[in-house]
Amino acid sequence: MKNSFKIFWPTLGITLFLISLLFNFSDIGNDFSLLWRIVSLWNILLYISAAICVGLLLALCLFRKQPFKKRIIFTISISFIMLSTYQFTEMAIFKYGLREEYNYFTAKRDVKKGNVQVLGAGLIIYFEHDTVLNEKTRAAIEKKYGFKSKEVGCIYYEGIGFYNNVMEDYLVERNGPNWRSRFNKEISLAKKKQKNKEQMLSVISE
Repeated sequence: MKNSFKIFWPTLGITLFLISLLFNFSDIGNDFSLLWRIVSLWNILLYISAAICVGLLLALCLFRKQPFKKRIIFTISISFIMLSTYQFTEMAIFKYGLREEYNYFTAKRDVKKGNVQVLGAGLIIYFEHDTVLNEKTRAAIEKKYGFKSKEVGCIYYEGIGFYNNVMEDYLVERNGPNWRSRFNKEISLAKKKQKNKEQMLSVISE
């Protein structure tokens, strides 16, 4: 039993460490081809060296009554587990945009408060013949469907995607599965009416 327990911790530490490296260098499992492009032996050796150094330091401070060999195997294993946990935590924070103002959890909070908004990010380019819908008209149509639009800057990050996904789920539940199609038709119709009105005013003024 003791021997199996001795094997358990190193096996757990190394397994978690390898899995964390695999996900860390493959965009959290989205693109495993990145492994062959960005991972080098030096990267792996650096991580392993860091884990061993931390394990050695822990061995000097903890479990002093235990034999040094037994102590060092256990603390290095714990070090690998700690490093793996840190990497998994960082990946989760990045994946869900938890350091950003807008993310999955802030979206849930906003829905609960009744502050339903769809975020936009990136540069907005208008072409010469585009009709820019009057803000009040657009806001009125959005209100009918239970949300408002909000531009949050030029840079898109993961948290915005998760935020909008939560809002989309809520709006589908509120308005039905084809609500976006109906909304776009109303926007197009409002643009057409506005354009016709602008053309009429232009003719009258001439």
